[in-house]
Formats: sequence, C-alpha cells, structure tokens
Amino acid sequence: MFAWFRRKPADAPQAFRHLRPGTRYFVMRPFVDYDQIGHPIGERWTFVRHAFLPYEDGLTLILAAPDGREVPVRLQWRADAQGPIVDALDRYLSPVAPALPTHHIATTRDSVCPADAMDAPHAGVVTVDRTADMTALAHTLLATGALPHVGANAGWWFAPRDARVALGFRDGMPFVHIARADAALRAGDLGRLHLGYAAQLDPDALVAFIAQPK
Repeated sequence: MFAWFRRKPADAPQAFRHLRPGTRYFVMRPFVDYDQIGHPIGERWTFVRHAFLPYEDGLTLILAAPDGREVPVRLQWRADAQGPIVDALDRYLSPVAPALPTHHIATTRDSVCPADAMDAPHAGVVTVDRTADMTALAHTLLATGALPHVGANAGWWFAPRDARVALGFRDGMPFVHIARADAALRAGDLGRLHLGYAAQLDPDALVAFIAQPK
C-alpha cells in the first residue's frame, strides 16, 4: 500500500552542481585536469555521474564520449590544484555549444628527445578563439595536448611579436607566465607560431631567460 514511497536506488546517478546525468555539455574554457589531460574549447560529452574522495579532495566526473566510451575526468578540489575550476564549473562547462569566432594557427614545436626529432618540426594546427589574448592562447595550447611532456615538469615558450610567454607543467600543475606583454596582440593576429622547448627548467628561470631582449 506504500508502493509510491519507493526509495531511489542508492547507486542512482546524482547531479553535481549544474551537471545533470544524461545531459550533453561543452567545454567553454580550456582547462587541464589532475592527470594533466587537457580539455579544449568545444570538447563535448555527456555527464554520467560523479564520485568524491574526501580524504584527497578528489572529484571524479564520469563522462560519456560521443562514441559511448566512459571517460573519467579527475579534479582535485583544492585552491592550489583544480579548485578554481570546480568552484566556477558553470563557466567551464555549458549545455550550449560555444559560439566563438574561431581562428586556426599553424604551429611547429621543438623536439623533446632524439627519437622525437625524427618528426621535426612537428607541424600542426590549433583552433583558438580569435579574440583570445596571449594568456588565453597559452591555456588553449596546454589544453589541446599539443605540447608533450614527460613526468611532472616541462617548460615551453613562444614569442609572437613583442610578447614573451612561458607555459608548461611544474609538479604536475599547469602554469602560464607572461614574461613580456603585448596588450594589443590577439590570437587572430597570428598565422603561425613556433613553440620552444625548455625541458625541466624552473618557470622563474624560464621567464627571466625569455624576457631578455633579443
């Protein structure tokens, strides 16, 4: 007689923040997760469920890729990790596809080891927001996975026009530092971009190096 009070199964998928199970979402801002996997603007998938590990402040979003595969995206909910992303999750993930003025930049990059040099200059194309400044462009490059790295540390840099930008990973966390700014420069102004490899050079040392006049 109390059949209408049936409880929801304990393992039924639950919403997290604005994410609803079975709903498709698009990446609106590029970001790099705990496993140093990048998620560029426009990446799309369906939210399935989430899990939280309190001891490590670990948040895992289980997603379904367009081909049906379940993909875990791990985030550490701490201020010095991916906490700022989780706190502003609705600004990173949206059910509405981003309508950005896209632009394509032809890229080349240095080799990271002798074996890698066989395919130099590693030509590619990156799709970016035409209006992005150099900081946003650097975050996009990190999120696209265009810059390989081994281990938790790696440094890269690029120098379009008067700008000098350092980017990479330090102790597993992405970093972007502007060594010399060019406030008027936007991604849409660039047709080609070369990315220099700085191995495991400390970010501060890398900034000091590329900030020097030519």
